[in-house]
Amino acid sequence: GIPAILVPLPTAAADHQTHNARVLGDAGAALLMPQRELTPDSLAGTVRRVLANTSFRTAMAQRARERARDTGDAIYSSDRRRAYETADAIAKNRKREVTKDPGLREIDIGEWSGLTTGEIQARFPDNFTRHVLGGDGWEQGETHAAMSDRVIALMTQIADAHPNGRVLCVLHGGPIRALLAHAEGIDLSEWRRTRRGPDNADVETIV
Repeated sequence: GIPAILVPLPTAAADHQTHNARVLGDAGAALLMPQRELTPDSLAGTVRRVLANTSFRTAMAQRARERARDTGDAIYSSDRRRAYETADAIAKNRKREVTKDPGLREIDIGEWSGLTTGEIQARFPDNFTRHVLGGDGWEQGETHAAMSDRVIALMTQIADAHPNGRVLCVLHGGPIRALLAHAEGIDLSEWRRTRRGPDNADVETIV
């Protein structure tokens, strides 16, 4: 564990960086400094206080290690290799098992599969524009609505299986966006038009 001062990006999707930072801050595993309150002097002062207090740094590091080991009651993953291997690496370090489920897979993008963004723009310009505006760009794969229904239904089952518990799910970008939109109570297409992210390796907390 390493003592940390977290400055969340306030424009991140659904303010998820603040929510994630607050979880660590409340656990004593990091310090949270909202960007609106950040100045060179305030940051320098906080750094000096942390460096001057050895016992505080040691306690923060210990709590960070404890949070890193704490994966909740269960670990779930998509059965796709890139997601499962990440989940498995976490699980092995904590002597847990991963539950793989194809219902957590990324959206099927049909005829766009295997193409770069530039190739998609060149071959399907109108469809790509529709996709950017929140619609479905491909025609032979899964719709965003179908993917969202699939993932939300499965995550509801997982939540029901762990009442009052916590689970770690290693997912792909599409399912994460669907869950964030559902948590905010807005349509996925609107979320995609008006939000950014998630970025690779982002950690999202949904309560």
